[in-house]
Amino acid sequence: MLAVCLLPPSSHSLSAQPSPHPSATPLLAETVKVMEEVRPHAHVDLDCFFAAAEELRHPEFVGQPLAVGGGPNRGVIATANYAARRFGVGSAMPVRLALQKCPDLVIVPPDFSWYKTLSLEVFATVADFVESFSPMSLDEARCTLLPSQDWSTLPDLAERLRESVRHRTGLAISFGAGPTPIIAKLAVGRAKPDGAFIVDPSAAEDFLTTTALADIPGLGPSTLARLTSSGIYSVVQLSNTPVLALESLIGRAHAASILSAVSPLPQALPSLSSPASHSIGSETTLPEDVRDFEQFRSLVKEVATTTTARLHHRGLGARGLTLKARSSSFADITRSRAFPAPTNDGYDITRVALSLAPEVFDTLGSSIRLVGVTVTGLTDLVQPSLPLGQSRLAPLLPPPFPDTGQRVQHRVFGNGVVMLGSPDTAIVKFDTGSKIIEDPRTHLVIIS
Repeated sequence: MLAVCLLPPSSHSLSAQPSPHPSATPLLAETVKVMEEVRPHAHVDLDCFFAAAEELRHPEFVGQPLAVGGGPNRGVIATANYAARRFGVGSAMPVRLALQKCPDLVIVPPDFSWYKTLSLEVFATVADFVESFSPMSLDEARCTLLPSQDWSTLPDLAERLRESVRHRTGLAISFGAGPTPIIAKLAVGRAKPDGAFIVDPSAAEDFLTTTALADIPGLGPSTLARLTSSGIYSVVQLSNTPVLALESLIGRAHAASILSAVSPLPQALPSLSSPASHSIGSETTLPEDVRDFEQFRSLVKEVATTTTARLHHRGLGARGLTLKARSSSFADITRSRAFPAPTNDGYDITRVALSLAPEVFDTLGSSIRLVGVTVTGLTDLVQPSLPLGQSRLAPLLPPPFPDTGQRVQHRVFGNGVVMLGSPDTAIVKFDTGSKIIEDPRTHLVIIS
C-alpha cells in the first residue's frame, strides 16, 4: 500500500500545470518556492516489530493472534500482531485481560537479543538510502535524507527502501515524510500497516488540522488534561493559543516543544536556546511497561551508568544532562539540567539524572516504556572539583570506539562513514554498501 498525501500535487506537477488565471501565477510560484526551500524529513517504523520478529522464526504462528509479553499473573503485552489487535489486544494491556479478549492468543516472552540482531539488519539497510539516521528505539528511526532526495523522489525512495528491508529481513517497515520531524513521525503512523505516507509543505497545515490532539508527541495524559480543561481540544486551537498563555498553563520549555510539534514548517519552530552540537547518551526500551516510581528510578540509574561509561570511552566531560521517558502511548517528555562544572563523574551524572526523575514521572502520568539519559555540551576540559585538585576526567583506558559521523577505515571494505556507533557494534556505510561491524575498536581505524 502506498498512501501519498500530496495536496496540492508535488512541485513538479504544479510547475507542469497551466495556470487557470493570470492572478494565480504568483501563488503558484510561491508554492513551488516553498517546496524547493523546505527539505523533507523522513521517519521509518517497523510494523508490530517484536511480534513480526517472532513470526520470522516461528512460521507456525503466522496468521494466528500473537503477542509478545510477560506471564499471565502480572505481565503486560509489549506488542501484538494485527490478528490479535482485531480482538482488541494492544500494547501495555495486562496479559490476563488480553487472554479474556482473545482466549486463543499465543503469548511468547520477549527475546531482546534476537530483536537487536534484526534491528541492526534493518538499520544497515536504511543506511544505504539516507544521509544519516537516529534510532529512537529498536524499531524506529528519524532519517536525514541525501541532498539529491527532494519531494519528487520520495515515493520512489519509500518503495525501494521498504522493498530492501523486506528482502533482507522479511519484515515490513512503514515510511513517513514531512517538512518537520514531528510531521514525518505522524505521517508514518498514517502509513501503517506496511505503507508510506508523504506530507509535502503545502499540505502540512491541513494534515495537522486532521490530526488528533492526543496523537501529538509530547502530549501525555497530564498535559492533555490541562489543555482540555482550558478549552483546547484541537491542534488548530493549540496552535492559535498565545505563547504566554500556553507557557503559564504547561510551562515554558514544554510549551516550546509542543508549539514546535504543531508547526507546519521548520522555520516556524520556536527555540529557547541553540542545541548542543554534540552529545552522548543511551536509552532502553522495556520489555514491560513501568508504572512504579521506584522501579523507574532504578532504571534511570542504570541508564545513567551506561551513559557515563560511554562518556569515559570518549575521554570527555559534559556540561549538562537530559532525561527522557516515553509512555506506552508513545508520548515523549524530556527534562534537562546543567552541571555546576563540566564533569564525567558517575556520581554527578547519576545524581542529576535522579533529580529529574520525579518531575518526568509525574508529568508523563502513565506507564513508561522507554528511558534515556543523554549528556550534552561535550568538552575535553573538566574543572577540578575533588580534593587536591584531581580532575574528574577518567583516564581513557581502551581506545575510543568509532562514533556516529566519523570517517573510518576497514582493512577489507576500505574507507567509510559510521552511521551508527557503539562500543560493541557499528554500522558503517562503505562504497560497496553498509556493513554491520562487530567489535569496531578492533576492526576499524578512525580517520577523522
